[in-house]
Amino acid sequence: MAVGDGMALLVTNPLVVNLITNALAFVVLLFTPIVYPASKLPAVMMRIHEVLPFYPMAQLIRAGLTGGIVTDVSGPFLTVGV
Repeated sequence: MAVGDGMALLVTNPLVVNLITNALAFVVLLFTPIVYPASKLPAVMMRIHEVLPFYPMAQLIRAGLTGGIVTDVSGPFLTVGV
């Protein structure tokens, strides 16, 4: 919400805001292990994504939608909660 509000204040052209938000969504989904396993990332990138909220949120969604694939959700809950 704050990022969108900041862009709305700084960029007056709605088409530019649309372009920025679409590019951001593309980059976030492309370079985060949501649609592919984190084991496919290089070790450094995997460690970075363990502390970002994207990977833990994906783990929580997987745990809620499937039974037994993700067993320990205490770490993801702490990361998303903080």
